[in-house]
This record gives sequence, C-alpha cells and structure tokens, in this order.
Amino acid sequence: MVDTTNSVSDLWSVEQDTDVTLDVLLPNGYFMNITVHRDASLSEIKEEVWECAQRCPLFGLLRDSDSYVFQCINPLTAEREELMEEEQRLSEVRPFQGVLRLVERRGDEDEKSLNSRLSIVIGMGE
Repeated sequence: MVDTTNSVSDLWSVEQDTDVTLDVLLPNGYFMNITVHRDASLSEIKEEVWECAQRCPLFGLLRDSDSYVFQCINPLTAEREELMEEEQRLSEVRPFQGVLRLVERRGDEDEKSLNSRLSIVIGMGE
C-alpha cells in the first residue's frame, strides 16, 4: 500500500508566497493544467480556467461560467465536495493532489428538470 499522506501535505505545506499547479477537468471532458497562487480565490481560479478554456477545443459545448462550480476530493474525508463558496481561498480548500473538476450547479439540474416537466404539461415537449 502506498502512503500518500506525505505527498498530500507537501503540496499545501509550502510557503505562502508560492504558486501551485492545478489539474482541472472541464465538463466537456477537456483536462488542463493551470498555475495559480496558492491563496487565489476559487472565483479567480475560475476566471483563469475560463480564459484558458476559450482557446481549447470543444469550448463551444460549455455554458456560461456561472453555471458551474468546482468539485474536489476532500483529503480528510476522501469524499467529493462541491465548493459553492467561490470566495474561499485555494489554501483553505486544499483539494486532494491539486485536482479540481468543474460541474454544473445542482440548482441548474433541478431547473432543467422542472422546465422539462413544464414543457410536457403545456404540450411543448416530449
């Protein structure tokens, strides 16, 4: 069995004035690496990701950036965690192995489901 506790703490135990490289998975399946300051807020990171994503293939498949939130693996609980508060700092979140994933906000899924049902009721959809 591989001990990963040292590698997890090493990423976040470095000095405050350093940059970290994150791996970000976009909803369209594109995987990118970005380098950001360890104290950057999630909203700042999302802006950086969106700037880079505009130059990548399949960008047209994405919705507006406000439709997505970051998700990561919490290193303490080993569970997926949606990061709804975008003013949180990366150093506070400490995503496992520096991996973030952009996912649709849950409210958007509920809203789409409701709109679909309403369309069926009024005879506009299948």
